[in-house]
Amino acid sequence: MGNEHKQQGDEQKQRKEEEKRLNLEIGCRLKEVRTNTKYTQEQFAEAMQVSVEQYRKIENGRYGLNPKKMEILNKKYRIDLNYLITGMRDGSPFDVEFYLANCDLTQRNEFIERVLLYMKNLMLNS
Repeated sequence: MGNEHKQQGDEQKQRKEEEKRLNLEIGCRLKEVRTNTKYTQEQFAEAMQVSVEQYRKIENGRYGLNPKKMEILNKKYRIDLNYLITGMRDGSPFDVEFYLANCDLTQRNEFIERVLLYMKNLMLNS
């Protein structure tokens, strides 16, 4: 009985360590995506309806992302959840025409603003 109890404890500890590792990896990828797209922690926190402090803890791997928060990030910022979770990209190119044809006016305007800001940053930094 003692060995069985110890084995269960070891398995629990192993699961906790794996969860910590995954949270850290996802947090690092989330930060990478956010900084590459020039968004702030405040913007992501607001979209996810969490405090900036909670968001920082997600990026630092102290908190995990639940499926609802991932869905928000995917819908609002078009974050590739496969990449966020596994670190692997699906390899399919982003289809601008498809996106613009299938988004609402607010999403379209946000996208165009992001593209213009990105282009401005490229021109200023070249």
